[in-house]
Amino acid sequence: MKSIYISFFLFCTTSVFSQEMYFLSGKNFTKFSFSDLSNSTPIQLQPGSGNYYEVGIANSIEDQPFFYSGAINLQEYNAIGGDAVSKYTWNSQYIGAKISGYYPLLTSHCNCYNETSWNVLVVASLNALTLLDGQQTISSSYYNTNSYYDLNKNPEFTGLFLQPSVGLQVKYSMFSYGAVSLGYSYNKAFNLLNNTSEKLGFNSHQLQFGIHLNTP
Repeated sequence: MKSIYISFFLFCTTSVFSQEMYFLSGKNFTKFSFSDLSNSTPIQLQPGSGNYYEVGIANSIEDQPFFYSGAINLQEYNAIGGDAVSKYTWNSQYIGAKISGYYPLLTSHCNCYNETSWNVLVVASLNALTLLDGQQTISSSYYNTNSYYDLNKNPEFTGLFLQPSVGLQVKYSMFSYGAVSLGYSYNKAFNLLNNTSEKLGFNSHQLQFGIHLNTP
């Protein structure tokens, strides 16, 4: 996975005409898509929320409205399930390398007095994820006990996940300094390396707040 992260940053730091560094943070509202091919009855899980962090470099190309970015991100995917006897919770943290493309959907006219503008951007991304840490907790009300399991030992949670996403970003730019942004994206992750009968994916809605700093 380290080679993937290095490749993304090499890509985003070449052929650059204008550049910014940015930091995003927000929330994932995630529903696990879990199935067992040996069991015809799907497992019902309730959505959970988790934190999201991303740091990256965005580049524009001369005379082109389109620009792109490369980033490293940390995402929490959580869910709950169970019945009257037992409660199940899954808490997982994934680290990823992401490349994104941006296209301005709406652009305001520059206020030349204070050098500010509004932009609405369409964002399409592709993220490569792998499990950093995770835990499953089983709480039994009947026995009044808690059991804990390491998700690194479950092949449906480990390996390489590929996560395409699409969304919108509203960006308020202050040309001399940088910008702040609010964003939304819908993400769907698939495990590419799991050959077992138990299949896992993540469907998540993501809300983001960003700080963008112009660099030379």
